[in-house]
Amino acid sequence: MSMKYTKNSKILSRSRKIGIGVILILIFLIVYKLSILSHHHIPEHSTKIVEVQKLVLQDIQQKVEFIGTVRSKQQANLMAKARGVLDWVVSPIQEVKKGELIAKIENKEIEHNYELLKETEA
Repeated sequence: MSMKYTKNSKILSRSRKIGIGVILILIFLIVYKLSILSHHHIPEHSTKIVEVQKLVLQDIQQKVEFIGTVRSKQQANLMAKARGVLDWVVSPIQEVKKGELIAKIENKEIEHNYELLKETEA
């Protein structure tokens, strides 16, 4: 009986050694794979495919129409010192600063008198 026990223990011992060897090989492979993954370098600037076009200077024109009412933040009554025809007014959406011209009144009589005054002073 003691012989059987020794024979079985040798077989068991050999099986244990093989099992431990397989486990060690698996651990080694896992550690090796993890070290490869951790050292895998991803480039910071990866290559990108782009399309290049020649730059052409041109005006950008886009027209958008809306229906609505424009209301200003503040209201003011404007009065001119002379009579005439309103030639132009700044756009309602344009921002203006203090002292900027916001409208032009055309008056042929005043323009004519101004030209005469310039000629007499010259």
